[in-house]
Amino acid sequence: MTYADVDRRMTKLEGRVSDIEEGHGGSIYHLTRDMRRHELITRRLAVQANAIGHAVTMINNSLGRSMAMILERMELPPVPIQEIIIPEVVMPTEEEADASFEEEL
Repeated sequence: MTYADVDRRMTKLEGRVSDIEEGHGGSIYHLTRDMRRHELITRRLAVQANAIGHAVTMINNSLGRSMAMILERMELPPVPIQEIIIPEVVMPTEEEADASFEEEL
């Protein structure tokens, strides 16, 4: 093989490596961007779910008190009304996220 042949092959190889590096970098960027989007929407959904849960709890408590007052006015014994308690949505910790990777294995 001559020097020119080696030089031509090295040039082709360098071009391939550059293409792979650019493709890999682009893939990592898109994956990171998608992950950020999912994190943002998850946080927004958690905030919204907590707000809805709080509103439902307040409405339920208000209805319970109203029903108790109506029964009291009618001189009927109070009926126990079960409270609706919606648990708060909490974002997972870093430790929980790390543990989820191990659970998949």
